[in-house]
Amino acid sequence: MKRNILIGLMVVSLLITLIGCTKNDINNRLIDNTKLIESLDYKFSNYKINYEKYEQAITDLAGKIEMEENLNRNFPSPNEKIEMLSEEDLIVWANTRGTYSIDVEISNVYDYLDIKYIYTKATIVPDKNNKIGVELTETRRYVYVLEDDQWILVNIERRMYEKDIKINDMDLVQFDNELVEYVEIFDPLEM
Repeated sequence: MKRNILIGLMVVSLLITLIGCTKNDINNRLIDNTKLIESLDYKFSNYKINYEKYEQAITDLAGKIEMEENLNRNFPSPNEKIEMLSEEDLIVWANTRGTYSIDVEISNVYDYLDIKYIYTKATIVPDKNNKIGVELTETRRYVYVLEDDQWILVNIERRMYEKDIKINDMDLVQFDNELVEYVEIFDPLEM
């Protein structure tokens, strides 16, 4: 009898561990997906890749988000249409417009029912060659939902700030009325 109880406890313990590992694996995949999207967005916005490469790479990552929404992510000027530029043209474009250095902070996954949120905060600083750029801060909230046993990206909410602003005054930095915790900083241009 004691042996059966011990075996039962071991099975329950193993199941709890496996469920925890599975949740961590899912969360890690979503964080990796978010980091890749951040990297592609900022490479595209910073003239490191052309639209063709951007579109090919982001299509599978962006879930249900339309490409027209992705196309307008260019932070130097949302109205500049650089989607048709070749790799060579991008170099000229970057030299005339200037580039940026970017640090992105990313949170862990925040869960609410069948929704998972990941938050990012990017500091975007004009490089020395950038005569027209200003320092920016961009906050984003990635929204993933569970559909047919798959986590699908359904929305990226974003806010851009052109001046020094306290984090408490920013949008998309809170979950359940608490500031999110950013757990990692990375350079999206180096991924």
